Amino acid sequence: MFDKLFKQPCALSRQLKGPLASERASFLAQRAEEGAARDTLVRLARELLVVVRELDLTSSYLITLAAVETVAGRWARQQRRRRRARTLQWPRVFFCRLPPPGFGTWAGCAPPNLHRSPLPRW
Repeated sequence: MFDKLFKQPCALSRQLKGPLASERASFLAQRAEEGAARDTLVRLARELLVVVRELDLTSSYLITLAAVETVAGRWARQQRRRRRARTLQWPRVFFCRLPPPGFGTWAGCAPPNLHRSPLPRW
């Protein structure tokens, strides 16, 4: 799946050598079958790699919501320090909105001031 999304050798290598590569590829293949656009799949692949690396999902420990929130906060602060984000809200939303394949959802992992629409996003 990654070879269909990434043409640059270093980007492809990063995806292939990253943690849980087969699970991430399977997740992306599912999204492709559902009709996700190529640009969406590339974005998802990049985001999944970040989440999997930051959470260290290679261990057999149970990952709690508190752990996810802690890592999401750390990731958000890091993005702001690197001047990739002005606030902590959006990097945290980015991190929390995309649980790795097989995890379902990160229920409750969102900034408290984030407005959630009752209507589905199209």
